[in-house]
Amino acid sequence: MRLLLASVALTFIGCLLTAPAALSQTPGAASTAPTSDDTSPPYLTLDQASPWVAPNGTWTATWTVANEPPADAVLQYTIHQPLGGTNLRGALAQVIAGGGLGPSLHNQESTSFAALRSGSKATLTIAIRDHSGPAEQFLVPNPGILPIDVDLATADGSRLQHTVLFLDRLPAAASHPALRVAPRAEVTSAPIVQPDGTSTIPAAARQSIDSLVGLLRHQPSVPITSTIDPELLAGLKRSSDPADGTRLSQFRNALDTRPVLRSSWAPLDLESWATSGAVADLQASLFAGQSVISGQTGAATENRVWPPDPTIGPGATRQLGEVGVQHLILSPSQLETTKDLGSDPGTTRRVEIESADGLDALVDDPTMTAQLANTKVTPGMSAHLLATELESIWFSTPTGVTPAVTLDLSSAAPGTAADVLDDLAVTPNPTLTVTSVQDAFNSASAYQVTSRRKSTPMVRKLVAPAGTRNIAPLSVYLGRLRQRAAAYHSTMADPTGVAPLDDLLLVSQHRSLSSAGDRRYLDAAARRIDGDLSKIQPPPGRSLTLTARTTLLPVHIVNGVDRPVAVLLRFRGTRLGLAGGATRAVRLQPGQNSLTVPVVVRTSGEFTMTVEIRTADNSLLLSESTVRIRSTVVSGVGVLLGGGALLFLVIWWGATIRRDRRARAAAVATVTSPADEPASVA
Repeated sequence: MRLLLASVALTFIGCLLTAPAALSQTPGAASTAPTSDDTSPPYLTLDQASPWVAPNGTWTATWTVANEPPADAVLQYTIHQPLGGTNLRGALAQVIAGGGLGPSLHNQESTSFAALRSGSKATLTIAIRDHSGPAEQFLVPNPGILPIDVDLATADGSRLQHTVLFLDRLPAAASHPALRVAPRAEVTSAPIVQPDGTSTIPAAARQSIDSLVGLLRHQPSVPITSTIDPELLAGLKRSSDPADGTRLSQFRNALDTRPVLRSSWAPLDLESWATSGAVADLQASLFAGQSVISGQTGAATENRVWPPDPTIGPGATRQLGEVGVQHLILSPSQLETTKDLGSDPGTTRRVEIESADGLDALVDDPTMTAQLANTKVTPGMSAHLLATELESIWFSTPTGVTPAVTLDLSSAAPGTAADVLDDLAVTPNPTLTVTSVQDAFNSASAYQVTSRRKSTPMVRKLVAPAGTRNIAPLSVYLGRLRQRAAAYHSTMADPTGVAPLDDLLLVSQHRSLSSAGDRRYLDAAARRIDGDLSKIQPPPGRSLTLTARTTLLPVHIVNGVDRPVAVLLRFRGTRLGLAGGATRAVRLQPGQNSLTVPVVVRTSGEFTMTVEIRTADNSLLLSESTVRIRSTVVSGVGVLLGGGALLFLVIWWGATIRRDRRARAAAVATVTSPADEPASVA
């Protein structure tokens, strides 16, 4: 059964893309039989057909008359019974591919084609009822998808053109929750910032954002969820072309309050960065992108949904979860096949992702994706068939289940997206609710697997994407440059007229670049950092003679860049004291800068002092020079020692003089006079 269903789906998609002869003849119609002349140009091209109709309502189809039919031409149509069976979508695909329409509900009706015309347009109107009523209203008692066989024929019955359309008859009341339909549009761009710092916005990127603005304006009430490369927004903001500024303003105004998904600054190869790169670099790109989107659009980004990304693999889910991502939008090829789905394509409910704690996904429907992109039929027919697909999803959904799908309008053929939005804006419809991508995730039921009478959420495994590469060397190089860039920006601003240094580093992660292309950006960033910082010249080595204990030390520095810079000066020397410490934060104007530094000389003699110039954050040494100093100043210690010695000598001399005087006095006192001597005895 699964092989049969897969064959039917492939047949349908092949039919859309290869355009059989009848479709080629009638760009506005699908066909169930060849026309009488397969090579003749179409008479009618479909502009619009009612996407759905109420139980008691009116269904219409409008064509443009591309070529004049015979004057007596008639339009014949037959309403068939609703499609049924266990696989409604498969039955619909068979009809679209040319299969049988099933039993008719009414006899064929015929009306003069001239009576349907108004200038170059022709409109068929069919009024329906669900119970007894006027005879001019067709009885359609049951809801469902009813094929309408439409033929343009001559008066004698010869077929000129054949078309199959669908009358999607709604129920009076929904038996289960409405299908959540989340239209989305994405704008991506090749790298805009070039290695030399110039910016080149590709013409395709401008066309894409203009198309998105047109869609947002076309149906302001439809909650389209947008995704846009932040680098493109930054490029439009920086552009010297006034039209780009207008383009950015128009996007901001058209967006209004509708949601925008966050994305990395430039599209990344997520699996490569997650498996062999630094998580910090992935996060830096993500947060930079989020900041640009918020700053340029004024919108708060929806951070829980990660937009469609072909590089998501098992390794990327953990990093996405760490930055708050809860939901993924995937293509069928990104998931391993599973027998648990049976005939269900697996695109209308959420599935959990294996080895990704808390992450789930909605899978894009390949049939609707192919229909949106189909250029073999008119936009009106594509929109009509897409609306019928949406209704077939709701009619085939089990009771109690809330289905949800996302529609990538950015992949639609020209004109198709606008017609799809027109259909989605037709309300009320109890079977369908148009909503944002985040709300679709919030509302959608999860696929369940039943085993031993117990139901658990279905878990599917991500396929590792092809082309994942080892970017560890690039990541290491980028990490070093980020540190140097931070030091650079602490000292000087980016030069005017070129992209900021950080943009060079961010765009180096663009997944469209080769390894050599990545390095060209990083090498260019390194040259800018080293080149600008090397233009801050140190004072030349020289000799100074200092004659005062407190003096001003002259320092001369050349700022060779064209803008002010902030640097940190550090003085290293043991015989000089600097008032306020050994470092000075100074701002240097372009050209020669003369500074004076107050110093205190601690000693006399000859010695050296080193002057370092460092980035303002003190992380990088830019240059240094040595100053030889000859001091003739007696230091405070010398004065103190000399004074102490002199005082000692004075005291010593005073003590010696006093001692000598006492000694001489004592000697005089001990000499006896002759008159005092006693008489000798005879």
